[in-house]
Amino acid sequence: RRSHTCRLEMSESATLPGNFLQTFWDLASDEEAERIDAALSLVTYLKEQQDSQNEEPCYELGYALDRLVKGMASHRKMARSGYFITLTEVLRFSSATLCHVMSLINKHLEIGKAKSQEERGAYFGRVFVLLALIEAGKVKTEDEVGQVLQGLQACCKKSYLNEFCAVAMCKLIGSCSEELVRTKGLQLLELEGGGGWDSCTPHRLYMLLSLNQVWGKKKWWKKLMKTHWDSFLKEKSFPRMAAVLAESSTSHPRLHSVWPLVLEAVRTKKRLAPFWKTVVDDGLMTSSHDRKYLGFKLLEMLLPSLECAEVSIVFSPNLVQCWMNNVSSGTNYLHAAAKHLLTVLMNYLQTTRPSLIASILLHLQSSTGNRFEQLIGNKAVVAILSEMDLAGISEYLDKLKELFSDPVPVVDSEQRSGGSQLAYSFSVQLWAADQILNLVRNRKLQRVESWLLNAAHFLFAHTFFDLSKPYEVTAQVSGVLKVPLSKATQHGCAQKFDGLLAELCAFVTSSKTEGGRKFTLPGTMEGGGYFASDIMQFAGQLVSGCVDMTEPFSEEDQEAWEVVTSEVNSLKEKENSDLVSKAFLLLFSVLGIKLFSDRSKTRQSIQELKTCHNEMTRSRIKTPKKKTKDEQQPLLGWMDVLVDMLLGFLSEGTQLWRGVVDQVFRMVVPHLTPSSMELIVKVLEPQAKEELMKGDDEGSGEEESEEEGEGKEGGEGDEEEEEEEKAPAKSGGKSDGEESMSSDGEEDEDGDLDPAFREDVKKALGAAAAGSSNEEDEGDFDDEAMMAVDEALAEAFKLHMSHRSQKKVKKEEELSVVHFKLRVLDLVEVYLKREYTSPLILDLVVPLYQLIHHLQSKPEYAPFASRVVSIYKAKLCTIKKYPKVGIDGERTHSHLHTLIGLMDKATPTSSPLAILGCMFLLKVLRGVNVPPAVSPLTTRSGKKRKCNENTTAIMPTGILNVAMVTEWFAEALQKLVTKKTSNVPVALFNAYIERFPGLAWHLAPHMTEALDKAANQFRKTQLYDILHHLLSQPGEEKVAVHLAPLITRLQAHCVDQVSTCDEVVMKKMKPMLVFLTKLVMVAQGSSELEGLLDFESIRGAVEKLMNQEEVGGSPEAWSEYSKVLAALKRSKTAEDNGTSAKKRTKLNAH
Repeated sequence: RRSHTCRLEMSESATLPGNFLQTFWDLASDEEAERIDAALSLVTYLKEQQDSQNEEPCYELGYALDRLVKGMASHRKMARSGYFITLTEVLRFSSATLCHVMSLINKHLEIGKAKSQEERGAYFGRVFVLLALIEAGKVKTEDEVGQVLQGLQACCKKSYLNEFCAVAMCKLIGSCSEELVRTKGLQLLELEGGGGWDSCTPHRLYMLLSLNQVWGKKKWWKKLMKTHWDSFLKEKSFPRMAAVLAESSTSHPRLHSVWPLVLEAVRTKKRLAPFWKTVVDDGLMTSSHDRKYLGFKLLEMLLPSLECAEVSIVFSPNLVQCWMNNVSSGTNYLHAAAKHLLTVLMNYLQTTRPSLIASILLHLQSSTGNRFEQLIGNKAVVAILSEMDLAGISEYLDKLKELFSDPVPVVDSEQRSGGSQLAYSFSVQLWAADQILNLVRNRKLQRVESWLLNAAHFLFAHTFFDLSKPYEVTAQVSGVLKVPLSKATQHGCAQKFDGLLAELCAFVTSSKTEGGRKFTLPGTMEGGGYFASDIMQFAGQLVSGCVDMTEPFSEEDQEAWEVVTSEVNSLKEKENSDLVSKAFLLLFSVLGIKLFSDRSKTRQSIQELKTCHNEMTRSRIKTPKKKTKDEQQPLLGWMDVLVDMLLGFLSEGTQLWRGVVDQVFRMVVPHLTPSSMELIVKVLEPQAKEELMKGDDEGSGEEESEEEGEGKEGGEGDEEEEEEEKAPAKSGGKSDGEESMSSDGEEDEDGDLDPAFREDVKKALGAAAAGSSNEEDEGDFDDEAMMAVDEALAEAFKLHMSHRSQKKVKKEEELSVVHFKLRVLDLVEVYLKREYTSPLILDLVVPLYQLIHHLQSKPEYAPFASRVVSIYKAKLCTIKKYPKVGIDGERTHSHLHTLIGLMDKATPTSSPLAILGCMFLLKVLRGVNVPPAVSPLTTRSGKKRKCNENTTAIMPTGILNVAMVTEWFAEALQKLVTKKTSNVPVALFNAYIERFPGLAWHLAPHMTEALDKAANQFRKTQLYDILHHLLSQPGEEKVAVHLAPLITRLQAHCVDQVSTCDEVVMKKMKPMLVFLTKLVMVAQGSSELEGLLDFESIRGAVEKLMNQEEVGGSPEAWSEYSKVLAALKRSKTAEDNGTSAKKRTKLNAH
């Protein structure tokens, strides 16, 4: 439906399409462009035909009028749109009269005899034709006006045409003269008399409002309103209007035409608040679903023209509550409508002015209890604010500052009273402070120093100073604070300011240069100064300006303030200062600001930092001043004191100190000393060594239990020993782990509570705890006894809950310690990234591994453990550029010894990391650059002899003590072989062999001796695997030197193993046979070893074993024995063996 029509431009060049009738079909096309082209062509053609006929109407014009009027009743989707435009334009230039058109209406749009659907089309057609007459200007005289109005009133019998007819009537009356309206129009519209408000309908109210815009200032109109429409557009009439407007929901899903007029009228008269409360909030939003939907549509309609003062009015309590309820649940009836309204609002906030954004967000946050932000998410708010430019940011910030300083207008708009007004004012101030913080944190905005410092100065001044009085300096911070902050609000604002300061200390600016972009230090401005120093300077202005503090300085506080101010000023005066001085400047600035919030701790920190700074300055002087007898030598260096202070700041756990400590540590990290590194290492070590050793002697885990199971098959003796070891575990009840779970108050596998609580309950029940079924015993339990039992039970449960709460507190404390270590770990990572060639990184290997071992048994600390593992592996043990100069050999050997000793306590998860650390320390020790000793001049023969000696050397060892390291590995090998429950992994020796085969050969004699001391057959197979791995290493030219003294004993062990083999051990023979095959092949490839191996004895033992039925029935065993025989076939003849026997006898004699 259209309230007006578009005037089509006539084109003389336009021609009628070939088929004249087809043009009428095109007028009903769904495509707007096609409809307009058809209308233009038809009107142009008819105008040309009419001009050629002079004054008489042409035939085509009469046919077109008949066809257009008749087509108004068409049910095609866009037929009336195209026909209405064309009919209006045809009537503009034609000489057709109103009477002629009315006759066509009676002829083609007959009512009463048609079917219901056709009659509906006829009614619509009549209204459209009458509206076309009005638009074309064919209604001029009084009779014509009356005739058209009567026709429209006849159509008003149908409810679905009431609004349409009312719009047409108002359009007609609005174009009439004042006299005609007074004499006939009001009577025909039934506005004069007719029952007034009692018989009012939405379309009649529309006519009143429409005519009121035209004749509202006339006396006769005012008299009419006073007589028949009492209190029109006044608060008294709003309840009556509410009843009338509630009926406008029949135009669903479109808003009735009366709503724009009535809202415009009440907003003009500044009566929106009472109107909205009466009609919408207490009317529509407390009624049916369709009327609640109408309230949503009204809010959507008002959004584009909304003012800040109207936000709290239109976002009324009932509307917001209904909206939030329907948005949060997808099963609610109006969920789709509420979701659509939320989408419209979010899109609108991205394009509207910043001050209105602040007003809407504030109201919705406060009225929904943060429910609105939970629904849309914080990212949505950030996205809205991210669209603002610098001017918008300044406007938004000014609005927040205005809300903070003067929340009274917002409180008054909420119509709160009593104590709730003050409480709501505090909540507004906290919200404004939070939004200022979020604005500074939004990194998608253009963060410029001007508004960043403006926000910081404002929040700092209002948090720590009493600005409820006028001062000269208060003009810089948006005037006087009209509602003084409460203690709770001040504490909350202090936390917000700490977050803002933390963000500024991490802020990084960049500028374009010829070589690319240049980045400044974090927390610095374009001029090079720190944001924190600027805030310190601003604080000094407030203090010197005699502005009252919320908590005045004491004498000690004033002294500390003067100290920190003096230090900051002296450090700022130094031009081109180094990083260490900048680090002290940042610390002094932050401490000076923290002096306003946490005074006792900060005073002590300022004194310590001043002493540290003085010591640092003194240490840099080339000719230090001689100290008097009274002056004491400091026990710690300035770097040790600084690191200790940084760790103390880090333990507070705030974002501010975490960022500041990280930044300061990066600037002073090159000056780290061994003693300061020890302070960091102590923090990373487990709090109790008992926890590290807990559970180490309980067994070797799943992997070791499988190994013991395999070893049990090695013989009857081993099997009996293992059964004796397992017997106590089977008969002794629960394991240590289960007992610890029960002691912690958790339920065990049987569902029982912990024993301590069970005993308390038994004591409370007394005789009733026996569970007797004797009825006489139960009868003896009188009321007093029952009361006593109840009290005892209550005390037992109270004690139990107290224990549980204590455990919870203890767990939270442990978690805070872990978080602190995680922050210290960040410092370690910084050091490893920047000082990876420093010898101090070697002191981190053992503590990091111990921390990993300690955390792996705590699933709740899995993220922390994974972080430690990542740093341990990627940043420490696998670096390519490692320290080679200045290494303390004794200290590094001690670390290696400790790590090898911890192997017996390792788990399948931690043992690969311990191995990685051992290999790293060995690599460092072996790779140290040892300066060559000054040697005297040598002769040619001496040089030749020295060259021959170098060829016999296996590899350089640096400062590695080979004998000591070999002894440590031998001890670990002894634990692996002799202890059935040992956790020492075989992978340790395999990694040692792969990385350092020349060093590993020094361990070969210990391996050979260990074959005689193996606890069971499984340990022997592990030894054979290690020996085979040693023999399989490529590129070792001097194997014979190490293997020759051992080959006879190794052969004897293998032959003895083959000779004493039975059916049980047959399955464990494969590692030994693989090693024997490799040994034969190595001996055949070396002239020095081939004569030392007795091939015939090996062949005899193997062939004897192959003749047994067990071997013949096992394809796998037969295959391995066949490989040994195949290797023996390539051996030398028996004669050579006889010759080599002499060499072997001679060697054994030695």
